[in-house]
Amino acid sequence: MLSPSLPRRCWAEIDGKALRHNIRTLRAHVAPGTRILAPVKANAYGHGIVPIARELAHAGVEWLGTASVAEAVQLREAGIAIPILMLGAALREEMDAAVRMDIHITLSSAREASWLSEAAALASADLCEPITGKAHLKVDTGMGRLGVWHEDTLLQLKEIRALDNIVLAGVMTHFASSDSDPELSRLQWALFQEQVTAIRSAALAATTSQGIVVQPLIHASNSGAIVNGLGTSLDLIRPGIVMYGAYGDTPWNGGNWAATELHRVLSWKARVTLLRDVPAGRTLSYGATYTLPTAERIATVSAGYGDGYHRAGSGNAHVLVRGVRCPVRGRVTMDQILVDVSAVEGVTEGDEVVLVGRQGDQEITAAEVAAWSQTISYEVLTSLSPRVPRVYLDFESIREGEEVWQATCQSEFSRSPQQLRQAPELRSSGADRRAAEKRFARS
Repeated sequence: MLSPSLPRRCWAEIDGKALRHNIRTLRAHVAPGTRILAPVKANAYGHGIVPIARELAHAGVEWLGTASVAEAVQLREAGIAIPILMLGAALREEMDAAVRMDIHITLSSAREASWLSEAAALASADLCEPITGKAHLKVDTGMGRLGVWHEDTLLQLKEIRALDNIVLAGVMTHFASSDSDPELSRLQWALFQEQVTAIRSAALAATTSQGIVVQPLIHASNSGAIVNGLGTSLDLIRPGIVMYGAYGDTPWNGGNWAATELHRVLSWKARVTLLRDVPAGRTLSYGATYTLPTAERIATVSAGYGDGYHRAGSGNAHVLVRGVRCPVRGRVTMDQILVDVSAVEGVTEGDEVVLVGRQGDQEITAAEVAAWSQTISYEVLTSLSPRVPRVYLDFESIREGEEVWQATCQSEFSRSPQQLRQAPELRSSGADRRAAEKRFARS
């Protein structure tokens, strides 16, 4: 954790108020009663998985989504108890942890379901109480990545229903191009609706080992589908990039509420560490790719590709210094970039530089940074490296006056060393894990 006596050099500020606002806005744009499954995979899109998940649960979000069982276990060990769906394909060796920690698994075949059933049976015997594996069947309507082919849905469901110790908690699909291809998206939606109708006709409600009747939750809508009004009246929506206020695509279904009503959650900042007046004819950075046509005032800024600032943006990127857009000169290096601040009055060492975010009346979005590197905003946010501290502002789930830094996958709290050792959310002993297993297996 950064010593309080040292200044921040390159950091991200995470706005809890903006996150809560976005959740309320999303609810206003879907059908009443539709719940939110909030994806927090990839370190919550670079924002910090545990603090973001805690704030979402505090704000009333009903479900969380992770990319792996390991991410889900991390949330359970942090004390987060709301339902979690692992959105990827689980390995056979991961099924035991999933059933013990009450993690829902995405299934693409009856074979995977048999692994889950087997793990639940073993856990039941070990804990001397009935344990049910929980699963969501993915229907492939055109993504081609996970799921049973849509025409095989009922056949696969019949095989899954024949297994013991498993409950089908959901049925889902995933749109391949909901942000850009209305024709394909509508085709996928029609194919999924056919399967949903067939599933409901087959009366596929299931009973858990505790005797609870479960109707499978139906869900499909990712960020692009939500913005374009596709599938937003189902049981769940899955807002990814849109929840973080970084959706950069133009809607094809009319309106652009995502751009006007949602707030950016993450700002990325660095500092001017050195100023030099460089004469015409000099070259800058590796490869000498930039030769000064005239004299320029060059600021060295404490951010580089080691922090996640893409080298591919060399020669295209801009940053904000004192509210002025300034071009990045030469190649992005591992720890530093060079910025032309000739047009900015009064620049000095230590000045704040905005890489993503607002300064004065100017703003640089993650989508802009992505365009400079010929990539997408998802990659910009998830590229923020572990050495970039995340500073959490206005988080209701964090006690007043408690500053939280996320410099790694684990949260670090600004407490004394003794308090850190005593903090239950930072413990990871075997005894704690075993207690968590039993606690969540019974839930």
